[in-house]
Amino acid sequence: MFITATVISCLVCLASLSPLPGSGDCAEADAYIDEVLANVAQMVIDQHLDPAELPGGKISFSQDLGIITIHGSARYDQGHFNGLSTIHRTGGTELCVSDSIGLSANIGLRDARAGYHVAAELQGIEVGASAEVKFASLDIYFEATMPLDASSGLLLTKFEITNVGHIDVSVSGLGPLDWILGKLVGAIADTVKDWVVPLIEGPIRDILQDIIDDMMPPIPSKIIA
Repeated sequence: MFITATVISCLVCLASLSPLPGSGDCAEADAYIDEVLANVAQMVIDQHLDPAELPGGKISFSQDLGIITIHGSARYDQGHFNGLSTIHRTGGTELCVSDSIGLSANIGLRDARAGYHVAAELQGIEVGASAEVKFASLDIYFEATMPLDASSGLLLTKFEITNVGHIDVSVSGLGPLDWILGKLVGAIADTVKDWVVPLIEGPIRDILQDIIDDMMPPIPSKIIA
């Protein structure tokens, strides 16, 4: 793994750790978290999670013409999600020492993108279209601890998605079937959200754990003296 290089680079992080006024034996850990997330991003790419393949879906719809009701459907497939490797620090970080070492950070994704091929069918007539998805933001808060004697690495004790931002879906090419946009856009947004949240809480969390388990946080000597 590339952990050796990152451990060396953490010596640089040491200089950027600055005490937080009034917070006791704590310091900011921005540079350390940035190094951690750079490694997380690289592992996301190495594991072929960016871009990632999205699941598809299908909706049914109907229109009442008075005398008869016509029925149709629309499917979306060939989906892809780009942006998991943009994971980065989005807010405050803290590294504290008491009877153990504690780390907390706010991280997340910004401006991830996704896309789908769309095919709508009504009474045997099919229309091809495309959908573009803009994922505004996804915010994560995590905490991790390790023994003061460094007998083991950092262990995640909390990892939670605190906010899922607006998911904007635009569909082009439906022509006379654009009246189904509301239902189609809602279905695509739900599919993307239902896919990305478990991925963050599962594989991305596991990658983060793997990185921090091997990457010792820099502890200023004045904190542990």
